[in-house]
Amino acid sequence: DEGIQTSMLPMWKSLKEYGLISQKKYDRLTRSTPLTTQELSSFIARELAETHQTTKALATLLKNAYAGTSIIHTRAGNVSDFRHEFDLIKCREVNDLHYAKDAYLSIVVGNVYCTKFTDRFLANIQHENYSLNRIFDYDTLGAWIKDETIKVIKKYMTKNNVLVTRKPREGKGQIFDKQLVPAGKGQLGKKTGLPTEKYGGYNKLTGAYFCAVEYTRNKKRIRALQPVYLYSKELFERDPICYCTEVLKLQDPRIIEPKILFDALLEVDNRRLLVSGRSGTELMCKHTYQLAIDYTREMYIRNISKYVDRCAIRKIELPVTNHDGISSDENVDLYKWFLDKCDCPVYAEVMYNMEVDMENGLEMFNTIPILEQCKVLMEVLKAFRCNAQRTNLAAIGGTKDIQLRVNMNISKRSSVYLVNQSVTGLYETKINLLEK
Repeated sequence: DEGIQTSMLPMWKSLKEYGLISQKKYDRLTRSTPLTTQELSSFIARELAETHQTTKALATLLKNAYAGTSIIHTRAGNVSDFRHEFDLIKCREVNDLHYAKDAYLSIVVGNVYCTKFTDRFLANIQHENYSLNRIFDYDTLGAWIKDETIKVIKKYMTKNNVLVTRKPREGKGQIFDKQLVPAGKGQLGKKTGLPTEKYGGYNKLTGAYFCAVEYTRNKKRIRALQPVYLYSKELFERDPICYCTEVLKLQDPRIIEPKILFDALLEVDNRRLLVSGRSGTELMCKHTYQLAIDYTREMYIRNISKYVDRCAIRKIELPVTNHDGISSDENVDLYKWFLDKCDCPVYAEVMYNMEVDMENGLEMFNTIPILEQCKVLMEVLKAFRCNAQRTNLAAIGGTKDIQLRVNMNISKRSSVYLVNQSVTGLYETKINLLEK
């Protein structure tokens, strides 16, 4: 405004003289000519396009790979604003489906902006009446119909039938724990010819992957998943039988499947599990069943998470306010809902140990402070996540370390398959590890 320019000009001159603002800034503040079409278009472009260098590089690669295709940049901030405007909740603690839903919203928001701000619009930008903050308040022909399109979006946002896959990987890094252990312990000797029984050695050998092997033990043929250690991977790949006899000390081994990577998908007795590691004679696993939850409970879990985080930052139990949106009674209701979930067909087997602890601890849960209740609920939620987090229910008299484990010996299982999936999860093949 001319009046503001007149009153502030001495101040702006002073700031420029002392180097507190640039000449470019000063020229913009004191200019009296209107913004040009090019300047206005440039401003809009900066607001809409993602400026992160890796995103730009990816867009360039996609343009080269798919000639003639339009690459639309959608800023993450625009999607976040869209979520807030239409109350589309995002709670990372519940499951992994938010990644797919974010991708869906990126398409929705990107399509509206792309359709709205066309070359024709930008060419006529000086005569347009618009606000970037209110773009979804009005119809955009071919992309957005006010009060109608959002109904379709919310319908799909409530769906939890997303296909989720994980990339199998090979173990790498440090080959064992560098801390030596005393005589009688350890998995690997200090040097060749120095037995661990007498000289000690190294522990916690890093695995590169697993293999399925059939061998003789106590005059019986059994099948098991065995580790291929990183330090002797070359021996296994050169001569797997030699590795099994010399490193694993197996009798009459036969390789069934030579390479089962970490995060490989196994179907054990009709339960789908991901191999995440090993401990002794057991495989540490993750289940693959993403938690399906309604909007109200997901919002409540987010409120719990925020309250626990606030208390952790302050290092005290803060009083619960109406703004927190939680209560002891609602905590008990959520606890019982989780308990019922443990009986669902997909969780009945994998949640058995936690279900017993929760049933035994229900009475204690009713009596502990609200902050402790919230912490217990967040621990229970860990068991429903498809990752390697361990659940600690000591606060209600339960087990301190609950994790899904499967014996490496698969001989007594009714069915064990190694499942190879496509990236999308739409196609898969199975390898029967009990009959091969």
